[in-house]
Amino acid sequence: MNNWDNVRYFLAVAEAGTVKAAADSMGVSHTTVLRRIDLFEQEIKAKLFKRLQSGYELTSFGHSILDKAIQVRNHIELFELDIKGQDSKLEGCLRISQPENEIIDLYPVYAEFNRLYPKITLQIVSSLKLSNLKRHQVDMVIRFTENPDELLVGRCVGSLDFGLYGTRSYFSKFKKKPKLDELDWVIFKIFSQKIKRTIEPDDWIAKRVNNPKVVLQTPSSSGVINAVRAGMGVGFISTLAAKEYDDLVMKPLNEPAFSLKLWLLTHNDLRNNAMVKVFMRHFSDSLAKRLS
Repeated sequence: MNNWDNVRYFLAVAEAGTVKAAADSMGVSHTTVLRRIDLFEQEIKAKLFKRLQSGYELTSFGHSILDKAIQVRNHIELFELDIKGQDSKLEGCLRISQPENEIIDLYPVYAEFNRLYPKITLQIVSSLKLSNLKRHQVDMVIRFTENPDELLVGRCVGSLDFGLYGTRSYFSKFKKKPKLDELDWVIFKIFSQKIKRTIEPDDWIAKRVNNPKVVLQTPSSSGVINAVRAGMGVGFISTLAAKEYDDLVMKPLNEPAFSLKLWLLTHNDLRNNAMVKVFMRHFSDSLAKRLS
């Protein structure tokens, strides 16, 4: 086999079920995954997947090599971790998985880090999955969670508050201050069962509103912001993100909406890596100032 990296692409599609999901998990383009799968099949002269409308399904041959491919990946990743964990140089590529930029803009933090450590290249992937860290596809993840995986190490860098927002024009349609059950709701909702729930306000609404009128559900925070700004209704938006939009107004509540803890996590084998250590320290200090 000329390129063992093709095994990673094969496993990404096998585990994700679609090329798009595999591309997202690896931080590459849809066409890159297609090209690497095609090259792998040409190299081994066998078909690995059935191309279906619903996604990619393993062929019998693909099933037969799946376990061995996982073993190969695990051995290679452990070897890479062993080498990288001992690395004391402040240069190279640091792969980071973050939440959507619309939840919290982290690029000012990255820019400041780049000025301090210009020889370190940051490779950023936007995803809610923790699996990309467990699979060693990234070096660090930034996640909203109350209970981080016990197999990972890191620190809570602060909490981000979320408020209930709508536009001035939307609220002006009501003759008097609207009650919660009179509002049109734009909901952030994770549809995939493979992703652990992180930011999903259904429970908050269910406890306070009988039969809420949900006008739109979206799996992205940018979708919530765009729909709310278009006047469709109200939605939960981080107070930090809402400051960027003059047309958004927070609805006063008798109690805070909710806050989410933000964690910076890495694999246990990388905790002593020099780049990981300096990024963790910088990120924690910088974000504490932004969230205060």
